[in-house]
Amino acid sequence: MRLTAKQLQAAEVVIKRKLKIIKTSQIWMRVFPDLPVCVKGNETRMGKGKGSFEYWACRVPTGRVVFEIGGGIREEIARDALRLAATKLPVLTEFISRSAGPKLGAIDLPSVPPKPITGASYKIVRNPLQPISVVDQEALKVPVGDVAV
Repeated sequence: MRLTAKQLQAAEVVIKRKLKIIKTSQIWMRVFPDLPVCVKGNETRMGKGKGSFEYWACRVPTGRVVFEIGGGIREEIARDALRLAATKLPVLTEFISRSAGPKLGAIDLPSVPPKPITGASYKIVRNPLQPISVVDQEALKVPVGDVAV
């Protein structure tokens, strides 16, 4: 979806207006309009150049975070500010929080903790600068009769 700089600016102004009473509030715009859009006039014949510059825009894929709010704000206030900002954007929006689990479209995925790396031949080292020590020394020994020349 394409969002223009004016649409993003209008949404940001609404958020700032709602959150200006909270001094510690912070707003991050996670997309930036860096795509110049050029338009030729109506009923103009083909050729004769690209057309004049019209506005700045950005492409926003589905699932991208557009605005992020932080700074110790209660979730109800943040939800209300982003709900008002969503009325300024021509796309369907959704409020997500960091405490929510992962999503794939409209499907809530179960949050799975990462599995620890385990094995008989390696030990997990806390300092990444230290070499990994081998625990199973018998697995590294080469049998005497199997030497290839």
